Parts: sequence; structure tokens; C-alpha cells
Amino acid sequence: MSTSHPASNLTVRRATPADVDSLREIAQTTFVQTFGPDNTQEDMDEYINTKLTRERLLGELSNPHSVFWLCFREDKLIGYAKVNFGDAQSEFRNHDEAEVERIYVDNNFGRQGIGKKLLDVALEEIRKADKKQVWLGVWEKNYSAVAFYKKNGFDRVGEHIFKLGNDEQTDWIMRRSV
Repeated sequence: MSTSHPASNLTVRRATPADVDSLREIAQTTFVQTFGPDNTQEDMDEYINTKLTRERLLGELSNPHSVFWLCFREDKLIGYAKVNFGDAQSEFRNHDEAEVERIYVDNNFGRQGIGKKLLDVALEEIRKADKKQVWLGVWEKNYSAVAFYKKNGFDRVGEHIFKLGNDEQTDWIMRRSV
């Protein structure tokens, strides 16, 4: 599926394993943009060098229970989203739910509705899979993301620990109906 938004020159398409190098670049860039200012270089490097490697992302792209979406402005990759179903979910693994594990947009393109477009595509994928609920984890100190998810109908229902390098951080679990 490819969704074009001609007015804003955006295209969102499903990623394939052939996209692994582009995905790795945007994943690392946006992760550093989002979390670098509030975390140590050592913790950031540890996360990137274990969780956002080419090999790890290729495995995720090859998982039939995970779907990545890439967002382009003209030919430039500016954001992505990842949805997990079944055993690919990072926790819970409830049959009636799916997880939005990641939505990231390059800071140079923020506040333009791109995150919302990616969320809408993710929710449509989840609806097509006949899931009733969607959940996600968001760092409690990522105030703009928390506000974004609240604005889009997610409610805080719990929390879990997210380990960034050696730092144990609190992620809020947020959920909504699809």
C-alpha cells in the first residue's frame, strides 16, 4: 500500500528488507534527535549499537508479525513507524491487541502532521488485522510524544521499565480502542 499526500509531497509506504540501510539511518538519526539531549552518550551508544543495528533491523523487517512504514517527502526519508502483532509485541501479546512500537519523524520536519499521518497508517493496518485495541510505551519525559498520544485518544494505563544503556527509565503504557 502506498498513500500519497500530493499537497504536502508526502508518500508513506510499507518497508521491505531491501530498505534496511535507509531504515537504520533514519532510526538512528531520529533516536538521537529525540533522546540524545536528555541521556548520556554512553547510554545512547549502547542502545544504538545493540538495538538499531543493521542486523537487528533486518531481523525485525523480516518478521511476519511486524510492519514498518516509511514516510518520504519527495525522495527524502523523513520518518517511520513500526507496528507489532502477536509474538512480535514487546510485551502483553494479547490476541486482540497490537503495539505501535515506534513512530519517529526527523526533527527538521516536526510539527507538520507527519507523525499523525504515520499513526493513521498504523491504525489502519491494525484495523485491517481486526484488532480491538492498540497500545504503546512512551517515555514519561517525552512530553511532546505523551501530549501527541493523548490528543489522539490514548490513555495512560500503566508503566514499565525501558532500559536505555545502563539507565532504567519509566515508560508509560498507553492504550486506546482502534
